[in-house]
Amino acid sequence: MRIIRIIGLVMVSNIIYAQSGFNVATVTLSPVDQIIYYSLDFLEDSSGKDSKQEKMMLLVGKQVSMFTSYNYYLNDIAMKNLKNESAIQEWMMNPQNRPPTSRFLYKIYKNYPDGKITFTDYVLPNFFKYEEDKTVAKWTLLTDTATISGYTCQKATTSYGGRIWVAWFSIELPISDGPYKFGNLPGLIVKLHDTRHHYTFKMSSIERPEEQLYIELDERNYVKTTREKFMKAEDSFRKDIMNRIGSYGLSQETRQQAKARISRQNNPIELDRSK
Repeated sequence: MRIIRIIGLVMVSNIIYAQSGFNVATVTLSPVDQIIYYSLDFLEDSSGKDSKQEKMMLLVGKQVSMFTSYNYYLNDIAMKNLKNESAIQEWMMNPQNRPPTSRFLYKIYKNYPDGKITFTDYVLPNFFKYEEDKTVAKWTLLTDTATISGYTCQKATTSYGGRIWVAWFSIELPISDGPYKFGNLPGLIVKLHDTRHHYTFKMSSIERPEEQLYIELDERNYVKTTREKFMKAEDSFRKDIMNRIGSYGLSQETRQQAKARISRQNNPIELDRSK
């Protein structure tokens, strides 16, 4: 993986891009009717104060939606357009010619299969997939209202993943969906944050695609698992980072850089790792 040495920074997602989207078959789930973009502000290091930002996107079809990182989506599409291994190498070694690498590598499919959420992600060296009930978040609707991004919104709260979440949804946008795994409210979630403000999603725009797009699910050799077992795999990777990336032939210095980077990523969106 000399690509990472050239970039000078170990990022697990770089390894993924070097071995993922090329030559992967997909299943088309739905045409995309609307694209909703969110700005995510998040605190990656629970001991720090500086938040980071990333652009996220929600692809909405008639029955199915998909939520993911915008940059991950762009990289994934670009990888699938590469024709051979040499094209991948050239693409990876010229980061100025490709979208930034994403911090988030998950894809969340809502109402696929019917009534379920399908979550896919990557933990070196495997792709994982698990399902949850679509109604995993049980909302309490409140009477508070506010104008956010030009829309009249109502407040709702729920508890999920070890955090208490506050959502502001608008019936002016009759889409029962929102960022991450959240939805199932009388309107689109325009803003969502946990009560500690470690993760804040805010809608930045909503639009119809200029050309026909599709919500697609990659046909990979997924490790089919449960949420709890996936969390354990993530935690195990964090503890064993040196050995895991050592299998790629990286230098000790580069492996130490990776370990330091992972150690700063200690504030996951789902704090509850047990259920």
